[in-house]
Amino acid sequence: ARQCTHHRAAIAPACTFVDPIYSCNDDRSMRNTPIAPKDLEERQAFALDAARQAQDVILRYYLDPGVAVELKRDRSVVTIADRFAEETLRALIQKDFPDDAIIGEEYGALAGKSDYRWIVDPIDGTQSFVCGVPLFGTLIGLTFRGSPVLGVVNMPALNECYFGSVGGGAWWRSHLSGRTKAMRVSKTANIADAVVVATTWTGWQQTEQKLLQRFADKCAKTRGWSDCYGHMLLASGRIDIMVDPVMNIWDTAALYPIVRLSQAGDALGLDPARDLAARIERPERFDGRP
Repeated sequence: ARQCTHHRAAIAPACTFVDPIYSCNDDRSMRNTPIAPKDLEERQAFALDAARQAQDVILRYYLDPGVAVELKRDRSVVTIADRFAEETLRALIQKDFPDDAIIGEEYGALAGKSDYRWIVDPIDGTQSFVCGVPLFGTLIGLTFRGSPVLGVVNMPALNECYFGSVGGGAWWRSHLSGRTKAMRVSKTANIADAVVVATTWTGWQQTEQKLLQRFADKCAKTRGWSDCYGHMLLASGRIDIMVDPVMNIWDTAALYPIVRLSQAGDALGLDPARDLAARIERPERFDGRP
């Protein structure tokens, strides 16, 4: 699958994303194609439950010093927890939605017959998982005819979940307290007052290191809270800017609806190609093609 090397950042509410990699379908013929709300509600309930089942698999191996760590061709790490969790997610999807397509980080693409495509990353932040740092999550994204319409980010070690869908808003749920609250980005309007977070500093050597340094110089504080957790901190208003130098389709598909809806509230309608792609300068398809 494609590896994206564009940067992205957000500060709310005055600025929107510099986010060509948070990309959507630009096929104009799809912009008037409605989604059945019942279909989306059904799939959101399913995704939330599937994420919890993947959590049970992942936590069996978390903080286990005996878990073997392998190095993939792209130099990222993978463990048995990644593979078993994705196998769990794929099996659940194929059971409940056999016509839907699937893309997963560890096992690639599976063609489908419907207009829906699931895009999953069983453990986003495997390096954190390996190091015993609880800032890793399971990402489940859903596209409808190429446009992202649903995202679930479940944080197994933190026992909390973030989710959003077109027409349904963005939400933050604590599994411990059982409380669910609406997500909104911060109200910081001045970059000099902003907190900026980056997953990694080294990746910027391949892209635009000077840009990252400019952020660091202009912002109030910089931190390294990583991977999907940084983006959920952004969406829930606890930080102001999140930047990543290199991402893949499975890293972004679940994030986009949540972060976008945390900016717009529940104002987005059920025309995802129009609502989600309208502000993207260089749209690309979420279909896993190179």
